[in-house]
Amino acid sequence: MNKSSIEVEIKVHVSDLDPIRQRILESGAKMVQMVTQIDVYLSHPCRDFSITDEALRLRTTIDANDKKRFEITYKGPKIDTTTKTRAEINLHLDDIEKTLMLLTYLGFKEVATIKKQRELFRNVNVSISLDNVQCIGTFIEIETIVQTEEEIDMARSNLFDTLTKLGLSPKQSIRESYLELYLKKIRV
Repeated sequence: MNKSSIEVEIKVHVSDLDPIRQRILESGAKMVQMVTQIDVYLSHPCRDFSITDEALRLRTTIDANDKKRFEITYKGPKIDTTTKTRAEINLHLDDIEKTLMLLTYLGFKEVATIKKQRELFRNVNVSISLDNVQCIGTFIEIETIVQTEEEIDMARSNLFDTLTKLGLSPKQSIRESYLELYLKKIRV
């Protein structure tokens, strides 16, 4: 079995994306693209992902030319206490509707659909996203992918350095996923 990659990610809720966007561009990061992402989260038929801290997501990404890409992503439990670091497996799909139908037949159920507008930037070795998430708010995410657990500490330090250079504090970092934030909001 191939090893999954490890996504090291930090997220900060911000009230205004404009000054953050300006600082990102001033830092030398390049705008990659603007996309709309529609994420359908699924529950497992035999275990509670909210307890195991896992996620299964079907994503539709729509670019500025209305071209659609589809993927399914498994996210494992978070493995550190300060970031959203976790194993991640992504598979590209040709037919998201049939994939959802197959998973439904196998007992998976839709938990929530989360839609966001995402601006993607790339800086030397990190990806930076500015997200406007429907019903939740606006956020910056900074992430990188590593292959081994030995690389996590250095990656995390690099992400927090990037965050600080953008005028934000590591203390503002939140570990909840958009799904967790959404479910918390609708349950209140």
